[in-house]
Amino acid sequence: QHSGAPTRLLDWTRSSTTALWFAVSKYSRTDRPQDAVVWAVKLERSDFVDRESLGLHVGPLGIKRTMFFEPPHFDRRISAQQGLFSVHRYWEGGGEVVPLEHHKVFKGRLHK
Repeated sequence: QHSGAPTRLLDWTRSSTTALWFAVSKYSRTDRPQDAVVWAVKLERSDFVDRESLGLHVGPLGIKRTMFFEPPHFDRRISAQQGLFSVHRYWEGGGEVVPLEHHKVFKGRLHK
């Protein structure tokens, strides 16, 4: 979610320490971060969108099934964070974004 609203585009990192930092950075030393979570997913080659198909014709939100893509590292922050994105399938029948933990392809490869 982004600002409380569901989103189809989520950012990830390949760095476990970066993920941990984002999970707990909003807490002070005296807080007990009970809701801090790090999610990990084991990705396969077929989970990634071919970069050429993300051109002007399709764009990331034109993807019909849940997939991952690596953005061009034009930004130092994305590069330093080893960033990548997941684009989630939108289920029109239910009018909702399909969360990764409910997705049959990723469910067995997702760890909390």
